[in-house]
Amino acid sequence: MNILITTKQNYYSVLQHINALIDTYREIELCLKCNNNNINNISTNNTNILLTLETERKNTESIINEIEEKIYNLCDHNFIVDYIDVYPCEMMKKITYCSICESMKK
Repeated sequence: MNILITTKQNYYSVLQHINALIDTYREIELCLKCNNNNINNISTNNTNILLTLETERKNTESIINEIEEKIYNLCDHNFIVDYIDVYPCEMMKKITYCSICESMKK
C-alpha cells in the first residue's frame, strides 16, 4: 500500500505542475489579447496547448481518484477525529480520517 500512497503523492505533484502550466498559458493568452497582437499562429498554438493541458488535468485527477479508491479499499483503517480551522470564519470543523492512509471516512 505504501507504493500506492507514494504514487498518489507523485500524481498530486504532476497535477500541481499541470495547474501551474495552465495558469502560465492563460497569462500568455491574456497578454496576447491585451496587446492586440495579430500573431494568430501563436494564439492558436496557445489555445491548443491549453486544451491538451486541461485534458491531461482531467486524466490525472481520474487516476488520482482510482488510486485513492484502491488505497481506501486496501487499508486497515484507523479512523481518528480531528478539528481543522476553517478560514476566514475562525471556526473549527470536525473531520474523521484514517491515520494510515489519510482518507476521509466515507
